[in-house]
Amino acid sequence: MSFDEWLEQVEQAGIVRFLPVTHRIGAAAVALPEHHKGPQDRLIIATALHFKAKLLSFDGQFPLYRELNGVLLPNNV
Repeated sequence: MSFDEWLEQVEQAGIVRFLPVTHRIGAAAVALPEHHKGPQDRLIIATALHFKAKLLSFDGQFPLYRELNGVLLPNNV
């Protein structure tokens, strides 16, 4: 099975939901503090905030984002 086929099966089974990155999420990511040099982590954070989703990360920089208070799950869950 290809990775693409596996992803499709995971999504269809309801295990994972793929979320779009909209212009609003992009703008919110740009407005976040630059605790990360690369934009990918800020896009992840902005997406979680936009969709009011809980976020789990082992990245040590994520707790620096005050915006994630109440959103970031402890990584020992």
